[in-house]
Amino acid sequence: MKTREQVVEILREIKNLPTLPAVATRAMTMTEDPNCSQIELANVVEQDPAIATRLLKLVNSPFYGIRGTVDNVKQALIFVGMSNVRNLVLSTSVLELFDDDGKVGSFDRKELWLHSMATAITARTTAQISRIVDPEVAFTAGLIHDVGKLIIDRFFHDDFKRIIELIDLHHCTMTDAENAVLGSSHSEIGAHLAQRWGLPAALREAIGYHHEPQNAQTSKHLAALVGFADVLARDLGIGTGGGSTPVLTEHHLSLTKMSTEDLAELRRHLADSIEERVNQMAAL
Repeated sequence: MKTREQVVEILREIKNLPTLPAVATRAMTMTEDPNCSQIELANVVEQDPAIATRLLKLVNSPFYGIRGTVDNVKQALIFVGMSNVRNLVLSTSVLELFDDDGKVGSFDRKELWLHSMATAITARTTAQISRIVDPEVAFTAGLIHDVGKLIIDRFFHDDFKRIIELIDLHHCTMTDAENAVLGSSHSEIGAHLAQRWGLPAALREAIGYHHEPQNAQTSKHLAALVGFADVLARDLGIGTGGGSTPVLTEHHLSLTKMSTEDLAELRRHLADSIEERVNQMAAL
């Protein structure tokens, strides 16, 4: 078994860890500047045609329900605002990490992608109801919450195969199997990647602490909401995050201001629409 320190050292030495496109990095920096204008941000986003095209597809999808057609980034900014465009640019950039299909035992990368989209949509809906965090930030956090699993699969592949073997044999959670093999988890590894990307602290903590939101330093509510959405998305049966379903703790419920009755009601609310909405996102 590797130690956590060995895993961190290996990650530090990996030169070809996935990087964010320059446009996504620039967009994040610009939106932190109160003097940045919508036109300046639009001009930067339009420099990457792939990101701009995906962004417009998402804004024009039924997911946002905007009447008429938004045919340029400047219009998109008017409809959804600068902070939301930043989150959408980040989301569309991360989509490329899921492009490659791959299976290891019971683990299927395509199923993880579907689960990540379901978690994002569920997180957004939960945030709209609870009003404890920004729904678009919740969406982005939900979409990238399991990015560490892709890193383990890619850069620790032999260990990843052992992790999936443990899951298939003992029906344990992914986190328990990861800690048994690596001494670290997808949450910790994903947070490390998010730090390398320079993501805001709220998103780093949502990735790193969605299973243990009480340990987050500044964004406990977002971390709890993502963990809550992760479990609910699994319960709804869209895709799979790998391993058995993590347990919702009292911290998840108290920090999201949700009860087990609220969970059941939200499940009913999403049950009829979640698959269609995930398919709409997958088509992008």
